[in-house]
Amino acid sequence: MLVLLDKDDTITQGSRYSFNVKKVREAVAKCQNSGIIIGLNSDSPVQSLVKLSEQLGMRGPIIAEKGAVVTDFQGKNELFTFNSEIAASIMQTKWQICQRTAEIGSAAIVGDVVTMIEKQTLSLEGVDYFVAMNSTRKASLLFFLYRTVSGLLTPLGKEELCKEIEFLTSGIVPAGCELEIDPLYSLGTIHIKGMAKRWGIAVLRSYYPSEDFIMIGNSMSDYCGEGVFHVAVANANKDYKEKVNHICQNEFEDGVVEFLENLLKVAC
Repeated sequence: MLVLLDKDDTITQGSRYSFNVKKVREAVAKCQNSGIIIGLNSDSPVQSLVKLSEQLGMRGPIIAEKGAVVTDFQGKNELFTFNSEIAASIMQTKWQICQRTAEIGSAAIVGDVVTMIEKQTLSLEGVDYFVAMNSTRKASLLFFLYRTVSGLLTPLGKEELCKEIEFLTSGIVPAGCELEIDPLYSLGTIHIKGMAKRWGIAVLRSYYPSEDFIMIGNSMSDYCGEGVFHVAVANANKDYKEKVNHICQNEFEDGVVEFLENLLKVAC
């Protein structure tokens, strides 16, 4: 049996790492000691997921960037990268966005974006508008747009965000890719068109042909089609809950632990 966990809003609340690591790690260890394989399936980049996998003592595979990259739990043995040529074009787009940002007198920052935002290290004196791009992705590009207001990082409003992202990406989204805008987190993502977490599972089936697959998540991006047993944490959205096989009573990591403990009882 192979259990794959989504990260954001499933184990963690948003992109933060503020969750009960000890509680989840203990549940993961008990399952793995009983022969259940535990891994990750997330939109996040490999580097971020390897960090989480190490925190939780996981020994199962990692599906990253919405199914575009599949690796072992250490991130060292890359099992699959979808269309490396398109991935290279996406990386070129990163520098084109940097150039456009400079042209309008703003700043572009490339690095571990989530960490910089959480630590409030992106505030730039004299610059009120800037783009922060994640440098750790292999087959997609994620970028945040922020303003500095009274020394604090402030997300753009939906209308302004869409306008600015369309300006920054106009004519440079690579062929075979698509742009998504998420006003909730004030970000845009360029990724390979049609990529989905289910493609990562399709890759893993050849490595784990005899295993049953379970996916624990919170939204329709975690729905991986037929042949997968789907689980929703209690904070999952309505559409996903209507599609899943099981809904946990608890939210976030508590829901994950609840399911793993119940799974262990059934498996044993």
